[in-house]
Amino acid sequence: MGRLQRYGAAAAKVRALWGLRLRPEDYRRMAAMRTLPELAVFLRAHPRWGRALEGVDLSAIHRFELEEHLRRHRLEEHLRVYPYLSREDQELLDFPVLEMELSQIMRYLRLARMGRAEEYSFTPPPRLARRSYVNFAALSAASTYDGLIQAVSGTKFAEVLRGLKPQLADREFPDFAQMETALFNVYFRELYAVTVRQRDDGMRRRLLESMGLQADLMNIAVILRVKRYYPEMEGLLLSYLLPVHHHLKPPVLQRMYAAQDASAVFEVLRGTWYGPYFPADGVSLERTLAQIRYDHSLRGLHEPLPSVVTPLSFLHLTGVELSNVIHMIECVRYNIPQEEVLSYVVGGE
Repeated sequence: MGRLQRYGAAAAKVRALWGLRLRPEDYRRMAAMRTLPELAVFLRAHPRWGRALEGVDLSAIHRFELEEHLRRHRLEEHLRVYPYLSREDQELLDFPVLEMELSQIMRYLRLARMGRAEEYSFTPPPRLARRSYVNFAALSAASTYDGLIQAVSGTKFAEVLRGLKPQLADREFPDFAQMETALFNVYFRELYAVTVRQRDDGMRRRLLESMGLQADLMNIAVILRVKRYYPEMEGLLLSYLLPVHHHLKPPVLQRMYAAQDASAVFEVLRGTWYGPYFPADGVSLERTLAQIRYDHSLRGLHEPLPSVVTPLSFLHLTGVELSNVIHMIECVRYNIPQEEVLSYVVGGE
């Protein structure tokens, strides 16, 4: 099967799956629910997520158990897409595995920094676990930073985790913003190394454009978080800015870096390609950055000439949908009002 024909089949497969996505009315119904079993029953009846909960007792399901079933289902979709790739592109589909490792390390760190490391649990599908270098059983049992390092010792992220250890007391964990930016840099360097090895000039250019957007978003996040929350860490965190420039060229980044505060950064941003996404200073940074990448992936999913970008875009979009569902679960668990719940949804068109 030729490359174009193969990706035509891949595009048909993932677009059909995306056609089953949750719609605005689904999110509204979920946001009005008051118990986790009620929400779980709704998801099991939905064509998009029902397979994740087949055979599961939902009568007293715990939040973390529900989330793990959904995460595993999303990762199994990765495995269903994999056979459609041409051999020379399969290396790119290892990056959802790397992204999984990154997201699980960050999820563990969020809980650990709140003193709730015992709540972390995750078991990936067996075929995907074989492609990962994280010892998820050890990570689920870890209660200290040393335990985290040991659990991920075989990954690309281990070196940066070890590098922060000398700064910490025995049971401390690194600052979350510092850790997130440092680990994302590792992920980005690995992605870049694979991308530049692409032999197809057009595909390499298309993937580098996608990487450039991600780099812009990461740099926006770092600068705004420093200006808003960590002015005392400015010299450290800004050293993590990625040396990749897509819509944000060096002179613009320099103006953002030199801005007096977050409001001044937003003013600079409003004069860039990203301006329409930042109409006012008070927008949610995380939600806005997620929406930008969502819109980019949606265009990639529907590109007229199918390529490896099509399944990669789909995998990102399903990750966004999973994040939306997990926000729903958290909000139902803590009885958040419906309108506030819906404010967390990214995409959902």
